[in-house]
Amino acid sequence: MQSPDNCRRIRDRGNYLDFCDLDAEVQDDEASNARRGIESVLERRLPSFSLEYACHSAQERRWFTMAVMPLGTDLESGVVITHTDITALKRAEQYEQFRSRILQLLAEGELLRGLLEALAQGVEELNPGMLCSILLVDNEGMRLTTGAAPSLPEAFNAAVNGMKIRAGAGSCGTAAFTGQRVIVEDIASHRYWERARELAASAGLGSCWSEPIRSSSGKVLGTFALYHRHAHSPSAAHIELIEQSARLASIAIERNLAAERLRTSEAHFRLPDREYFRHCLATGPRSSLHLYQPGG
Repeated sequence: MQSPDNCRRIRDRGNYLDFCDLDAEVQDDEASNARRGIESVLERRLPSFSLEYACHSAQERRWFTMAVMPLGTDLESGVVITHTDITALKRAEQYEQFRSRILQLLAEGELLRGLLEALAQGVEELNPGMLCSILLVDNEGMRLTTGAAPSLPEAFNAAVNGMKIRAGAGSCGTAAFTGQRVIVEDIASHRYWERARELAASAGLGSCWSEPIRSSSGKVLGTFALYHRHAHSPSAAHIELIEQSARLASIAIERNLAAERLRTSEAHFRLPDREYFRHCLATGPRSSLHLYQPGG
């Protein structure tokens, strides 16, 4: 299907149906469906017609609906065709499906590593062109370790793994240190990346937006970051995406921490029981077993 920008130019360049034919030759069946729908309304075989279609570019994914309404009551009156951007609605629907999938994995007991990998990969699938990274605060609260970064180069992940949490340590180190979102639109010129600029360049990274992952009590558990290959500014939808994804990561991490605490607690209480049992065996009164036989 033609984009709305192209459709606006049709008024000055030719017949709308001709452009539908051109689209049908080079793309898919959507243009043919659009032509049939328009003709049906023109000929009054249908009172109206609507079609939902994708109009993606290399930078982003977009969706629209085309609505066709009769301009008048007679066949000579023509039709009115409008295109409405429904990208926000489609993104919300897709993210909700993705969120439900992650929560299902959580309910099924998926391990933390698998959950974080699924989260990172899912965000990348919904947003082509983005590279996702999830870093976790270590037990000492001093460094960040790799939780999931499926599309970033291994050399970059190895260099970042174990980075010290401090101000100016890239986007993620700074976000973990301050507890605030850090938006670096251009890594090549931002002071936070001064020490790692060559590393980012070798990995082909141009921007990095990092959101601290917080526990329900507000403690920083890690960071959720989105990279682009070129300098890139976030939209309101991008900010919402990074916030929602950080919350999902928080749920997964907190569940994992709770499970670890439970295992530690169970081990702590089981150990005295085993020691007491061994002590009883070693020091308790001996007993003998008598076999009773009738008539014996």
